Amino acid sequence: MNAWLTILAIGGGTDGVVSCLAQLIRSLGSSLKEFVAIALILAVYCVGILGGIKDNAESTKKRQFIEVYLAMQIPVLNTSWFSYKVFALISYAAIVHPAAESLEFQWFVGADWELALFHGVAEVGVGINVIPALVLIWLRKFSALSVQPRT
Repeated sequence: MNAWLTILAIGGGTDGVVSCLAQLIRSLGSSLKEFVAIALILAVYCVGILGGIKDNAESTKKRQFIEVYLAMQIPVLNTSWFSYKVFALISYAAIVHPAAESLEFQWFVGADWELALFHGVAEVGVGINVIPALVLIWLRKFSALSVQPRT
C-alpha cells in the first residue's frame, strides 16, 4: 500500500495513545466511568497502529484494520446523553447544530477525542469528520483496483 497511509495510521494512533495515557495519568483516582471511556478510546488508537503495521502487506484483508480505524473517526456526536468523537493527526469536521440552525466547521491537528455518557451538554451537534471519510472512500473505491493477489 502507500507509505503515507501507513505513516498516517501509525502516527495518528501513536499520537492518540500518548494523549490517552497522559489523560489516564491526570485522572488517576477518578471514576471508573472515566477510566473505561479512556480505555475504549485507547483501543481505537491501537487499532490504527495495528492497521498501519499490517498495511505493509499489500493485502485487502489486512487493510481492514485501517478501514475500521478510519470508520471510527468519521462520526461526531454531541448530545446531553452521549458524546463521541475521535480525531487523529489531521481532522476537518462538519457539525450541524439543529437547535441553533447552524453549521460548524472544525480543523484539528493532533489527537482529540471525547467519549462521555450523561455529561449534560446544552447544545446538540451531529456531524462527520471529512478527512477520514474521504480516505476511506478512496481506499474502498480506488485502492481495491490496484491490489493484486500475491502468487
